[in-house]
Amino acid sequence: MLQKQVLLVLSRALVIEYGGKGIRVNVIAPGTIMIDIVRSVNQDELKELCKNIPQGFIGIVSDVSGTLEYIIKVNYLTGQVISSNGRFVLQ
Repeated sequence: MLQKQVLLVLSRALVIEYGGKGIRVNVIAPGTIMIDIVRSVNQDELKELCKNIPQGFIGIVSDVSGTLEYIIKVNYLTGQVISSNGRFVLQ
């Protein structure tokens, strides 16, 4: 949780510094995403990991890219950390 707070403070500091120049700063903080290195993990270990993710599954790359699309589309969004992590940090 501390890392998210650091990212939030950093993104907001950058918004204060550069927001007047039309620069938006947002952070995507993904949880575990199914990429090659995760696929190589023992399947039993992945099942155990999924038990700790409230939504019960590991995210896929399109979950993160969908978050990025949202950030790009919403011009009024700035200084935010968006956690695309299956509610993991809400435990």
